[in-house]
Amino acid sequence: MPLKKSEQERKLEGTDHLERKIFLYIQKTVNAEMAPIYQLLNQFARTISKLENRVSDLEKQYGEISGIWASQPETPKENGNSSIPPVIFQEIKVEKLFIEKFDQANNLGTIGIKELSGHLNIGTTYEKAGLGETSEESKGEFEELKGKYKEKMGEIKEKGNKDDS
Repeated sequence: MPLKKSEQERKLEGTDHLERKIFLYIQKTVNAEMAPIYQLLNQFARTISKLENRVSDLEKQYGEISGIWASQPETPKENGNSSIPPVIFQEIKVEKLFIEKFDQANNLGTIGIKELSGHLNIGTTYEKAGLGETSEESKGEFEELKGKYKEKMGEIKEKGNKDDS
């Protein structure tokens, strides 16, 4: 004959069974509440994984580009910290200046002029350009052309004199 369980053992089994039911109910409720959070967490983990892959790809590309840039000669920087000094013009010569509109305001506040020389002709001028200001090469070419001109004029005069006779 089977042994009869004591009343106390039955109470313990009942409480164990009740505890299991409560535990399962709580577990289901918590899982139902936490399911959207787990989904977001998994989505964030996938996004972070993708971003880590992109960062590693960008780091590789940066390494390749910096290697290429390192092999090229350095160019001057635009922010003024370059190793090439700025160009300063000590003397500027202007041969002809054409002015379309003249405004007689003298605003030379920020321009520093140490020496100003030359000619300023306002209006119509009819004088010849002097040969003293031209180079020796230009003078030689001018003299050569002048000689050819005189020869041609002499030939023309001779032909005119022959025609008249």
